Amino acid sequence: MPVGTLAPNMRIAHGVLSGGEILMPRWNREKNQIEFARVFPGGDFKYDAQISFFIGFDEFNGVKSAPVVGVLDKIASEVQRIIGATEAECRRIDLLK
Repeated sequence: MPVGTLAPNMRIAHGVLSGGEILMPRWNREKNQIEFARVFPGGDFKYDAQISFFIGFDEFNGVKSAPVVGVLDKIASEVQRIIGATEAECRRIDLLK
């Protein structure tokens, strides 16, 4: 499933770039990766970088661009609810002791 990202913070403590460009960090859907620099053929990029970012799911079942942790917490809660209801029904019809 495609995801989207937002990279609000990028810090390059040390960087040497020749034959390329520094970009605002962004999600590349086609490559499924975060781009923060491009190095052209024959170029070189040595760096010490720290990037913080947020990840969100693409639209599915009515959820769009929501933080992953919140969505996963809701999914886990729903799974727990369904398992609890299934166990209760199994006890009611005497499948579980």
